Amino acid sequence: MANEINILARFTFVERAEACQQALRANGFEVVQLDPITLDAEEPYPVAEWGRFGYQVDAIDDKWTLASAWANATGLIFGEDWLLTAVVEASDAERARKLIRDYGGIL
Repeated sequence: MANEINILARFTFVERAEACQQALRANGFEVVQLDPITLDAEEPYPVAEWGRFGYQVDAIDDKWTLASAWANATGLIFGEDWLLTAVVEASDAERARKLIRDYGGIL
């Protein structure tokens, strides 16, 4: 039985993730899967900044403590990343990790 391991990496851009997937396959790594990771907050975030006021909503005295001040900041509440999963021989793991890092993957 082969000594295989799973390598997981996160990508911010699908184009880089797809290019990495193709590069891994071109280098002999056949089992490489790409899946979207979607963050979609359905529950509202606390209105007050936790470190400053906890949940004391009536203590808010400036706009920077409101959750709405960060609602439109890219990547804080909504966003999408890509998860690359590669199944590789343990002896080839470092080579696969290097390829993933070269394409911007976060291990």
